[in-house]
Amino acid sequence: MGFSYRIANSDVEKLVKPLFVSELAFKAVLIWTCDNFFDTETDFITLNADKFQSATGCPINVGIKRSDIELVYTFEPDEWNEYPKVTPPKDKSYYVTVLLEDGKTVTDVMAYYQGKWYDEFANPSKNEVIAFYELPKPFKKKE
Repeated sequence: MGFSYRIANSDVEKLVKPLFVSELAFKAVLIWTCDNFFDTETDFITLNADKFQSATGCPINVGIKRSDIELVYTFEPDEWNEYPKVTPPKDKSYYVTVLLEDGKTVTDVMAYYQGKWYDEFANPSKNEVIAFYELPKPFKKKE
């Protein structure tokens, strides 16, 4: 399961983004800064942009309240994704890890459709899905 960061407060985002030369520069500075300082005991995160990242052509430092930045979990097709922290990007079938009523976990294949998990008989799942994984491409015999 991967993750990234975003500014959760849209008013703050509207003020900060134009200070950067591009969306890519803004995201790069935000991700690098948060990767290095998000877990610290500070109330503010300072985004430092050099003259090449800044829309002004001069280095800038922008302080953002830590509470205005949120951690966003992202889908990773080649690893287990913790559900519901991450939701499937498409309505289709996935490998899933399911928590049974007795507390045991098993793997299965289930369909995800419009925000719900379905078993092989198209019934809504009675068990809790705790993780999912992209199904591999079907085998093709080499001739």
